[in-house]
Amino acid sequence: MRKNLMPMPGIFPQPIALIATYCDDNSVDVMPAAWARSCAVDRIAISLGTERKTLMNIMLREAFTISFADVEHLKEIDYLGIVSAYSQPDKFLKSGLHASKSKHVDAPIIDEFPLTIECALDNVRDEFGEKRILGKIINFNADTRILDASGKIDVSKLNLAVFEQFKNGYYSIGKQIGKAFEIGKEFLI
Repeated sequence: MRKNLMPMPGIFPQPIALIATYCDDNSVDVMPAAWARSCAVDRIAISLGTERKTLMNIMLREAFTISFADVEHLKEIDYLGIVSAYSQPDKFLKSGLHASKSKHVDAPIIDEFPLTIECALDNVRDEFGEKRILGKIINFNADTRILDASGKIDVSKLNLAVFEQFKNGYYSIGKQIGKAFEIGKEFLI
């Protein structure tokens, strides 16, 4: 038996994208966002409410970085999502996380997260009462501890956390359960 639950926001699982920007005073602002997706080979789309400080920072600096939440820093990530940079300008400092300046875009890289996508602002559009930010991927920055012997990213080493919107829960992922474009080949016969 199945039950209709009516429309709900999002798709499970949602990666928790940590959008990092510099404010006009050069302080670091980070916000977790569930509405971030690859939308082309070299583009990422994020949707932000028009009242977000992060949106203002992206417009000001024309750059941002995206890191992905890990299980180890879930309390810090949750805190960054609870508190607005407008009401708590020093929220990043209070989180205890650290940042370094990107060498490729005018945005910070959060040191604790081993994978960061560095983006330049490409386009901003009004969509559904929010702003759709399109970022051009300039660089992938990866800590060597998450790379395999061939130099590729090993997702199992990321210990990623994801968000589910049904009960506002966090979950961990990382175990590979199959090889894409391989496990279905038996049906080609």
